[in-house]
Amino acid sequence: MKKILMILLLVFILFGCSNKELLELVTVQLDEAKSLVEQKDLPEALKILEELEIILSEEKEDEYLSEVQQEIQRVKDLIRKEREQNSLLVKVLIDISDDYGYIPTNHQFHDVLGDLGLGIVYADLIDFNNDGRSELYVLFRSSDYASDELSHRNQRGYIEEVWGVQGKEPILLKQGMYDYEDVSYASDLALSFITLEDGTVAIRHNHEKTGQGIHNSVNTYYTLSDSIFVEKRLFQSSGSSFENLPPEFYIDDKLVDEQTFELEKQKFEGTEQQVFISHAGTKEFVIDLSETKKQVMEIVSLLTSENNSALLEKDAVQITPELTNAFNIFKNLGNVNVLNKDLYPSMLIDLIHNEYITDDAPGYEFYGTAYTKANIQSAMKKYFNIEVNPKTFGFSTDLSSFDYLVYHNDVLYLIGSDSYDDYKNIYTPEKVVQVADDLYYAKVGVKAFDVWAFFESYYEVDYSEFLDLPLEKWPDFAKPFVENRLPSYL
Repeated sequence: MKKILMILLLVFILFGCSNKELLELVTVQLDEAKSLVEQKDLPEALKILEELEIILSEEKEDEYLSEVQQEIQRVKDLIRKEREQNSLLVKVLIDISDDYGYIPTNHQFHDVLGDLGLGIVYADLIDFNNDGRSELYVLFRSSDYASDELSHRNQRGYIEEVWGVQGKEPILLKQGMYDYEDVSYASDLALSFITLEDGTVAIRHNHEKTGQGIHNSVNTYYTLSDSIFVEKRLFQSSGSSFENLPPEFYIDDKLVDEQTFELEKQKFEGTEQQVFISHAGTKEFVIDLSETKKQVMEIVSLLTSENNSALLEKDAVQITPELTNAFNIFKNLGNVNVLNKDLYPSMLIDLIHNEYITDDAPGYEFYGTAYTKANIQSAMKKYFNIEVNPKTFGFSTDLSSFDYLVYHNDVLYLIGSDSYDDYKNIYTPEKVVQVADDLYYAKVGVKAFDVWAFFESYYEVDYSEFLDLPLEKWPDFAKPFVENRLPSYL
């Protein structure tokens, strides 16, 4: 349809037409573009408008041209906003992937994995409020031993999160937890998504129980409205003729008649997608868990499709010393804002945990590791290109405090630890393009080297001798220990 309209427009221009006929064709094209915008097909809408702009410019139809150019700017603004929002959701998903990994293939709800058996179970993009903008739904397994900044993640169970974007920040819209060890009848819970008649999607919690001849049904629906999930609870009891108990109906703990209850219940009828079901306390996943990692990678690819287009359409730029420095910071420690001085202490801790800084001072009692001021300053300069004074980091200065870190007499003391990093990430910039005067965009390939598995097989080999080399220069016996990870975008 779009190609036919453009051909007709070209024919009229080449062989002549009246202003009225031209206006009609321009109007049709504009309506088509606006319809695509409503459908969130912004790239296709922009393509139509830019083709129209070229033709009208050649014909010097300034009146029509101005309207088209205004629409082009509006669509470009929408694309830029969508790109920014998508990048925020991508970061949330990649961070969860990096921190928790993936659950084993075809994982069962009650599988015993131990306290460190963490991982993403399921992820999807769902437009809960049908506004054309999908939210990010993630379900992942965590543990009491997790130490996440988001405290609700440090629980023994499956963590449920729904993420959206507000302004220029990701926002956690909903969080919940489902205990993977609870098999009691009291927790006979099923989880599903219901696509309602108006196109919105509700998260449904369903409990069905029968005891002493009475059947109780509880359905709780969570729907998204104005960045808040609203809860609606419907409770129905069959009653008992044997005990002369009538049926009862409740909406949000308020007793109502059956007709009112049924009318409210009908509002939540629709197409159901089950996540897990429950019977006598035992739960079972219904969703496909055969390729969780692939599913997550497809979401990342979808959310970065616009950025990937920029990478494809623009020529790669020459890597300057400034870009090299920025990439080296990311390569060593991730995407860090070196302009934020509040992050300096955590940046130093990352250097220590990732063994980028070597202890150079004697310890003190149970503080087995120590770093001099000069050593800290040198490392922060090397990896972040910043000048620092560790005294301003706010660490405790009392060696009797038992604090994890103590800065005393220009020496940083750290309680000894035998922690070991099982994986080393390998970052390779695949392409860097310039999208504005002072803005660059890069896709970075990420792979992970399984240090522990390699050590078990080749304990006599020092992997540090080749770790910083390009992968193609690695010895062949080390390459099987390299795994693909989600890409990063800078």
